[in-house]
Amino acid sequence: MSDIHIIHKKPVKMLRILYVIGFLFSAHLALTAYVNSTFLSEYLSENLVGLLFTASYIISVLSIVKIPQILNKIGSYKTVTLLTLINIGCLFGLFNLSFASLLIPVFIIYIASSNLIVFSLDIFVENFSEDKSTGRTRGLFLTIINIAWFLAPLLMGYILTQLGPEKIYIIGLLFVTPIYFIFLARFRKLKDPSYGKISIISAIKKITNNKDIRKIFKVNFLLEFFFACMVIYMPIYLNQYIGFSWNQIGIIFSIMLSPFVFLEWPLGKLADTRWGEKEILIIGFIIMGISTILIPFLKPAELILWALLLFMTRIGASSIQIMSDTYFFKKEGVGDTEVISLFRGNAMLAWVIAPLLASIFLFIFPLKYLFLALAIIVLLGIYFASTIKDTL
Repeated sequence: MSDIHIIHKKPVKMLRILYVIGFLFSAHLALTAYVNSTFLSEYLSENLVGLLFTASYIISVLSIVKIPQILNKIGSYKTVTLLTLINIGCLFGLFNLSFASLLIPVFIIYIASSNLIVFSLDIFVENFSEDKSTGRTRGLFLTIINIAWFLAPLLMGYILTQLGPEKIYIIGLLFVTPIYFIFLARFRKLKDPSYGKISIISAIKKITNNKDIRKIFKVNFLLEFFFACMVIYMPIYLNQYIGFSWNQIGIIFSIMLSPFVFLEWPLGKLADTRWGEKEILIIGFIIMGISTILIPFLKPAELILWALLLFMTRIGASSIQIMSDTYFFKKEGVGDTEVISLFRGNAMLAWVIAPLLASIFLFIFPLKYLFLALAIIVLLGIYFASTIKDTL
């Protein structure tokens, strides 16, 4: 499936560079992701914050659907360098601007460009990967970027406590700027594979006709739905309802995210050699669903208890994430760019629907019950996971 031999003579070396880029960009994302909703709540109500996220991901979905055409026209190198420049400009704007009328469009462009960069990195990693080691390559890539997600909350807590939320964006700028120069130096001569004629309609038909791909789309959607609700509303819940300081939240989030660091790479190797993806997916949904059910019933502001509970949710989520990616990329190669775009667009669609439904839900129910509803939705994944066919 891979055209790696056409693209570059040193795929391992290029993968290592991509791992560095993935770490830097993920460090910036991790710093801002759990702060965005709190930052925006200074200018908008909780319900409107959710609607702004919905608008941002609608633009992201539309952009993801169109990006294969851009890749065919100008290539992945020019695409990602332009997106990186746009992202840098948006970070600078979020740091400096203080009017909601200006912040809203800048935030929407920032979210869309970030998602498109993540998609572009997917394409690059797939370019330099071989099918027989997809699980290990994806597992190592996810592990490296998740180390950034693990470390960043500690820095986030300090910045929020000492400097304020807007300073997060200037720190994020320091992580993104080197990426632009790395691409200029190392990827300028990259030869893109032939992506073929892009047809979103044919891609949708391909997904519809392949029941296993269709089911992994549903699995991925539920996982991203979970992430969207957690990233947007958990920081607000822990800070404003439970009463944790931002330093405490930073510690909780670092502990919470640690399964993504130590679990995904060995699970990726396991999926390549011994176990199938199905069993790990089922176990992941059970753990994630049951632990999420407990969130509304844990009331004391005990750091260890909250860290342990959220840690359990991410054991489930990390298992699902690596199996979802491994399964999909074993089925689809770099030549199937339109299908990959729909896969990432499908994930972003969850970020459109989740805050929209959550905003409606919060007009009726208190915030804590949102997590109970989320757990019920997540448990649906057990059925979808149980019906896919393993790749082994």
